[in-house]
Amino acid sequence: MGVQAIGVHDNFFELGGHSLLGLRLFAEIEQILGIKLPISTLFQEPTIWHLAQIIRQSEHSASCTSFKSPLPEIEDFEKLLAIVAARPGKRISSDSLIVPINPSGTKRPFFFCASSLSEVLPLANCLGQEQPIYLMESALVVFSDKPTENNIKALAAHHVRDILAIQPEGDYIFFQG
Repeated sequence: MGVQAIGVHDNFFELGGHSLLGLRLFAEIEQILGIKLPISTLFQEPTIWHLAQIIRQSEHSASCTSFKSPLPEIEDFEKLLAIVAARPGKRISSDSLIVPINPSGTKRPFFFCASSLSEVLPLANCLGQEQPIYLMESALVVFSDKPTENNIKALAAHHVRDILAIQPEGDYIFFQG
């Protein structure tokens, strides 16, 4: 690209990067780190800092999901996904059961396990905009008649994976409604 000094917050495309260089960059990331990222990531997050965050999340998600965890029954999982998909907010992945209520702010994220937004919103309003808060689906509606050990373990493992993608390290703040 012919640029002498590049900062972590400089935009790849503003520095003269283009899609072919992006493909080369992502091929090297995959070869060196073993992490395959879609090229669309570069268009959405075109700085070194943002790409580093995504790579860290990918590494933590891979290490978290590498342990053997039980799977919920497919029809139960589909019901949970339908419930969560109907809630406002952009999830971290299409199969996430965590919905951001307020994903921005400078404080450590707060994870609230509940079965409805009405349980979380009053607290979110009291905590203010500086407090990131996430709703973790409790699955009470789906599992109320069959709270099996397998379903509970599967839900917990799923939440752990998503929590680590949101906050890869540090202390965690949880609350059950």
